[in-house]
Amino acid sequence: MAENFVGLIGFLLGVLIVGVSLRILFVPLKYVIKVLLNSVVGAVLLVIINLFSDKTGIFIGVNPLNSLIIGLLGVPGLIGLIILKLVL
Repeated sequence: MAENFVGLIGFLLGVLIVGVSLRILFVPLKYVIKVLLNSVVGAVLLVIINLFSDKTGIFIGVNPLNSLIIGLLGVPGLIGLIILKLVL
């Protein structure tokens, strides 16, 4: 009887460790996927905005700082850069 109890406790601890490990691995992965998706959408919109820059007069250069802002904030970051470009 005691062997079954020890085996059950060991199994439950193993499941708990695997569950916590998977949570630690997949929660950051969710944020990485979100940043990648924001980066792709922002880059596509940035290219579209730069294609029409001769008509609109708005050109936003592609550099590490702009890429970081657009990657982290997505479309709102791009809108913020456009507003900043219009103000300055």
